[in-house]
Amino acid sequence: MASHVNVELPDQGIVRPRRLDLGPLLPGRRGGSVLAYHGIPFAQPPTGTRRWRVPQGPLPQWTGVRKSQFPADPVQSFPAMEGMMLGRRGAKHAIKRDEDCFYLNVWVPDDGKGSERPVMVWVYGGAFVVGNTSRPMYDPARLALESGCVVVSLPYRVGPLGFLGCKAMADDSLGNHPLVSRSALSSSNPWTDIDAAAKATVERTAGNWGLWDLVAGLLWVQHSIRHFGGDSDNVTIFGESAGSIAIHYLLLSPAVPRNLFQKAILQSGVAATVPPATAQAAQANYDHIASKLIPDSVSGDRERLEYLRTQVPADAILSALQSLPGRRPRSEYTPRPEPQQSVPEKREDFDPQRHRFATGDMWGPVWDGAMVARDLLTRASSVLPSGEDLRNGRHGIIIGYTADEGSMFNMLVATPSSLATHMSTFSSLLQQEIGALYSVPDIIASGAASTALSKKERHELNRRAYVACATYTGDALFHGPILSYIDKQAQHAAEPGTKTSSPPIYVYAMAYRPSFQWLETISNIPEMASEMGSFHTVEIGFVFGFTGVEPHTWVGTADEYGVDPDTPRSDAAATAEGEEKTKGMTDAERRLSLDVMAYWSEFARSSPSKPLRDWKPLVRPTSSRRLDGIEVKYFGDEPQLSASSSQPSGASHVDRIESGQKRLGELRHFSESPLGPRSQGQAASLAERVEYWTTKRQGSGTTPQLINHYGWQHVEPEWSDW
Repeated sequence: MASHVNVELPDQGIVRPRRLDLGPLLPGRRGGSVLAYHGIPFAQPPTGTRRWRVPQGPLPQWTGVRKSQFPADPVQSFPAMEGMMLGRRGAKHAIKRDEDCFYLNVWVPDDGKGSERPVMVWVYGGAFVVGNTSRPMYDPARLALESGCVVVSLPYRVGPLGFLGCKAMADDSLGNHPLVSRSALSSSNPWTDIDAAAKATVERTAGNWGLWDLVAGLLWVQHSIRHFGGDSDNVTIFGESAGSIAIHYLLLSPAVPRNLFQKAILQSGVAATVPPATAQAAQANYDHIASKLIPDSVSGDRERLEYLRTQVPADAILSALQSLPGRRPRSEYTPRPEPQQSVPEKREDFDPQRHRFATGDMWGPVWDGAMVARDLLTRASSVLPSGEDLRNGRHGIIIGYTADEGSMFNMLVATPSSLATHMSTFSSLLQQEIGALYSVPDIIASGAASTALSKKERHELNRRAYVACATYTGDALFHGPILSYIDKQAQHAAEPGTKTSSPPIYVYAMAYRPSFQWLETISNIPEMASEMGSFHTVEIGFVFGFTGVEPHTWVGTADEYGVDPDTPRSDAAATAEGEEKTKGMTDAERRLSLDVMAYWSEFARSSPSKPLRDWKPLVRPTSSRRLDGIEVKYFGDEPQLSASSSQPSGASHVDRIESGQKRLGELRHFSESPLGPRSQGQAASLAERVEYWTTKRQGSGTTPQLINHYGWQHVEPEWSDW
């Protein structure tokens, strides 16, 4: 057995890869091979007494040669995990969901070009509720081949296993061997690389286990990636949705070790998209689970926590929360009274001693004062620091969004009556303001008088209801916080032509509607997906070069993924993918994917002395309408989600998808509204809608406030409770 492709990790053991032989993505391109090292453990399993603790050392070791295998995915609801996009064949049986899930994966181009390759680290999304590294669309083999980079995918705990917090956990979070610094991998002192100011707070962290998992994985990259030919001083972390939000939290945290990553790509998410749950709200969720699963005979906070850690199966914890309410736009991050209690109109009238906190089944970071700093709101709405003050990401950041971020959420809100029901949960003030901005009263009134409408007119009215809900959901969750954050960075960016010590920031917009022939190969619901425009997650396929017809991405077991490295290369296998024409990505989409991969990989290779060639970084706009003047890299610029049923059928007829550099105000999805005309003039454009959400999110005073769709402002952490 040839051993030249085996990798020996001095502190762990020897790993052997599988080999993937990829054909050219388009005629005239070159194919090649990639080595995939799957299932490498990077921390002790977070099971038993290690449940709800930061990842623990020492690094797992083994004897002999460890063969690559699909790792277990984090514990989560299987139906929710499968979601809109197709999963691997037989995934429910071939890839288990297990708490023993700390296994990362590494892909390396098999081209003999040696070491010092840039490293790209992928972080999946899934609303902090679901997510894994095994989804076919997340397979980075093509990206590794086209970019020449080493690509790593990191798992992290999700749902209550990843983000449940309480006071008892805060008192007992670190365990005996926490992997919280680079030096901890080879030293008994875990604090060498942590700021003194963060040391005391990290000792009382709770609820952010999933974020600490990412830190532990990045520490493994720093310690071990050189053995795969990667450069630990040139690491780009990239993620989408919850993955992007998690990365932004790592960027903002004073407790994350320095220089874990030099660059970051934020795809559809910033910290303000999912502000942290307060200590009180987190405690309410814990108390709810404890009341259902811990016998009355078990007393004492520590004893009850240990019982929940060691005696209760993970599936029981998931089941205890399935009946709890979860709504979009997200609302669990703000404490709200139980439904039977009146809601004070003013923040100062909220009394934590008098008002109980409601629970929720949606998850995310917890405001623990450690991983999530006490001044998180200020950090999340301020300009990034420069130079050494920025612990990670000092060499650059990409940030962007899709044109129709909200279209895959609230899919059941597709009639005027369901729109009225959805809006009824909003505060009275926001009902009035959002209603006027998104034409909601017009739609609901038309629905009340719809008995005389024709079938076509009723269909148009239902379409308007769906688009209105999708639009305000996307704006509240994504467009508002993302573009507000970009606007804040632009206000303090350097003047055009001047130098700055702040990291360069590059902005992109994905405004492309996928072809139906691609959606048919990747989606469980292609007909519904085709109505969603440039939906949330759509750019992932382009980032990974996922055409939908790669045979290796759909297999169910490790033995079916690629071949053993000793297997002779087959010319037929190496060209098969390039010959598929009637399924998966069109040629135009493949060209767009090559462009996107080229930009992402050029960014991974960039440095302060080697900026991107044809992608202008953010500079201070000269226009009075600041967002209009921001330069963006755009991918597609056609009409997107629309209240009209006469929409483009897809891109199967398009030879080339428009892309390039423009000012944001010049893009059609930014200046035009999907909502159509309303009774008092034209419906609001994205620029006007973002201005509204910027105002609602920033509030007044010296401390920024974030307002959710119930009208509640954040209640700061009660430190005495922790």
